[in-house]
Amino acid sequence: MKVLLLGITGNVGSRLAPALIAHDHQVVAYVRPSSRNKIDPVLAKQLIAIHEGDATETDAIKHAILANDCSAVVNTAGLAAITPFSASLGLPQIFAAVVSATVAAHQARGKDSPPIRLWMLSGATILDNPSKPGKLVGDSVPLFPEHRGNWKLIEKTSKEDIAWSLMCPSNMVPEPTPMSPEERRGNLMAGADKPPGWRRTWLDRIPVLGGFLSVATHMGGYEIPLEGCTEWLASDLEKGLKSELIGHRVSLKVAARSS
Repeated sequence: MKVLLLGITGNVGSRLAPALIAHDHQVVAYVRPSSRNKIDPVLAKQLIAIHEGDATETDAIKHAILANDCSAVVNTAGLAAITPFSASLGLPQIFAAVVSATVAAHQARGKDSPPIRLWMLSGATILDNPSKPGKLVGDSVPLFPEHRGNWKLIEKTSKEDIAWSLMCPSNMVPEPTPMSPEERRGNLMAGADKPPGWRRTWLDRIPVLGGFLSVATHMGGYEIPLEGCTEWLASDLEKGLKSELIGHRVSLKVAARSS
């Protein structure tokens, strides 16, 4: 697939680009002018194009999609505010611009064109809480509230325009020991809309604080390596519009761990 990647100089994007290329995807980078020189020179030579622009510029993102005939878009740019009282770091504006640009690009191609595959980076707080049916993880631990608004925004889009998925990790860290791509994929299990491998504990029965303590205890078990996440995502994109995770919030967990 031809993939437009936003956030190529960040922790996720800088690892995702090589993984995409290793899976025979063609990568177009979308980067701020001030960050272009931060792209690894070896990686830069493997990109089919580099577009400069701000991640909140809907028209510029749309142009990059159409000019390169991209069939997929992945956004790893932007950081979410931690609490409702934290200063926004601009993620809602970036998220809205990327979604709007992708929808507009599809509509410019015509209604008979296939929807554009779209992966957006989100967070674990919008996952369903297996211990509390009808509740989200973020209802017990009210952090990163911007993710909820972003999810509601993308849910309103037409399936005819975009085939979206939200990557919803807890915490991502650099890989402690280098692994092969096959080992990375095999070391992770995925869950749609809820964390995989979640087990209810006695903490769930504690009044008032039980929900918070349960989620806080579980989340440590959902820390995943950055390299594993990006390898997994690049592999999913090979499925194109046949991915079983289209329209879902996606959680990954290291398979060897238990809660």
